[in-house]
Amino acid sequence: MTRRQHDVCRFLLFQQFGEQVSVVGKYLLQKSPSPLHLISSETHLDTEQVKKILCILIQQNIVTFGQHKRGFIEYSIRTSEILNRLWFPKYIYCAKTLYGDAAELLLEDVLQRGQVQMSKVIEVVMQRFNEALETSGKQKISESFVVDKFSNLVRTHFLQRCLDPIKSESNKVVGLEVSGEEETLYRLPDLSRKRKKSHDDGPPAKRSKSEVEGERPADDEGDGIFWRVNNERFHQMFRDQAIVQAISSKIDRSAGEVLRAMLRVSEVKTAGMATVTTPISVTEIFNALPKDLMARPLLETYLSLICDDSTNFLSKVGDSGGGMYSISILSVIEDFVMISAKEAKDLLYTLFSENFITTTEISKTPDHAPSRTFFLFTVNIQHVASMVLNRCYKALYNAMVKKETEVNEHRRLLDKQERMEAIAASVEDASQRDEILNTITPSEQEQIIKVRRTIQMLDHSELQICEGIFILEMYLMYFKQRQKDKS
Repeated sequence: MTRRQHDVCRFLLFQQFGEQVSVVGKYLLQKSPSPLHLISSETHLDTEQVKKILCILIQQNIVTFGQHKRGFIEYSIRTSEILNRLWFPKYIYCAKTLYGDAAELLLEDVLQRGQVQMSKVIEVVMQRFNEALETSGKQKISESFVVDKFSNLVRTHFLQRCLDPIKSESNKVVGLEVSGEEETLYRLPDLSRKRKKSHDDGPPAKRSKSEVEGERPADDEGDGIFWRVNNERFHQMFRDQAIVQAISSKIDRSAGEVLRAMLRVSEVKTAGMATVTTPISVTEIFNALPKDLMARPLLETYLSLICDDSTNFLSKVGDSGGGMYSISILSVIEDFVMISAKEAKDLLYTLFSENFITTTEISKTPDHAPSRTFFLFTVNIQHVASMVLNRCYKALYNAMVKKETEVNEHRRLLDKQERMEAIAASVEDASQRDEILNTITPSEQEQIIKVRRTIQMLDHSELQICEGIFILEMYLMYFKQRQKDKS
């Protein structure tokens, strides 16, 4: 973890949770793992305050804990979880695109709470959704509609169960673990009993005392299960979208659709971040393609064309089922970050001066005379990707700080505009509305437009930088995975 990434993490913690949480987060970023008493003494915060802060960060999946060999509990911070918060708006938009408005609200609520029970999030989403529908004069939705959307997010692995607690002999929670196989993280509770029970409930007088007092019945399956967002699944989808986009621009749209179909089939067969997909037959690819997109002979032509591409990311690995093909995800990601030969020639000196390129001297004679010496230029892609990634985090931090400064400097003016617009919206008379809006002078209006344009530009810059960070981190992750597989 570089200093630039630490800067972004600290800023996000301060922006989203406040100063005290950022103080604890900053300490854990520097000295993780640490026990409670050490965190309290080093941050000069009361032990009870630190406990509450750690509870918040654990709830948000930012801090994990485990038992030291001496028996005390240590707390560690997960920088990846903090940085993933940059992607929350894109997660929400992705859920909306796939499953509609109800899924958007579900994911938004889960992200806001960090860890939440299924029954609670469904209740909140139903209330919010029905209030909006009632205001617009549309028919309300049923609980089963929201439950189906939640189930879809779980079945496609966008939501997963939280880890189960590990308990000591004294029945204290000392850590978290996955109980059973990984697939249990995506197992939905049996809701049929709960629904049947809700229909068969007798009058209030005959209900149990615990239900009257608001306690959950012990046999209400699912209420004890907490759910969270599966960041890795979203990143896998973003990776697939980037691959499809790259192939579409390099060959054509139909080739991109072929890759999209292959990636969709491989989702259920290949581990989330595997460097190579499992072999997929032509029959499976053809069945996964949209109907009437292309005939099978044309599909085989496209597969041959993609296999012949210089990047070698698609290869034929067998002949059964009309031919078996696999995608080398690492080769595609490498192609995203490599520099073309023409650009390398044009920018050679600049790249060398910035340490993006290294040289190796090969002399024909022992005296190393320049006229008899070759200079070989080489590019270490891993080193370059790390350098650019560090610069991206620096640029991201600068953009975030600049935006915060702009908002703070012009907060009075922005608040005034929002206040006037809110008052004007509640007034029916057009002349009165114009009079209220005219309380903002032309010079103030001009300043507001300038500030909002700057903020919008910085927001757009953050999104573009995040896209670059995603590709670079994907490349570095797959590079490390390949090195690990070789060893």
